[in-house]
Amino acid sequence: MYSRKLSTAEAFGNKYRLRDTLIIDSIFDTKKVTYLNNQGSIQVINNHYLDNTMFDELNDFAQLFTNPESPQQQDNYQRWIELAKIVNMTLYRLRKSANIIFPSDY
Repeated sequence: MYSRKLSTAEAFGNKYRLRDTLIIDSIFDTKKVTYLNNQGSIQVINNHYLDNTMFDELNDFAQLFTNPESPQQQDNYQRWIELAKIVNMTLYRLRKSANIIFPSDY
């Protein structure tokens, strides 16, 4: 379960006193989102959760091919390339720090 607090959080299940809280059952396969306000009121946020949790990302990626010459899509492409490099380097450093070796490393 993922819980996003707008202030310092204690363990899930404790009474939240300072600010509002969103409780998301799963970031990758969201089925339920609950809102807790600072008075303790609980509200389940009803929403249509898509079967494919990467629907928005797929649409954004498809737009790159639909209109590749647009300045917005060029900006998106450059930003995504930079993010991909950062993710790749982060994963590589984590792997090295954990001494994980793959057969292809030899």
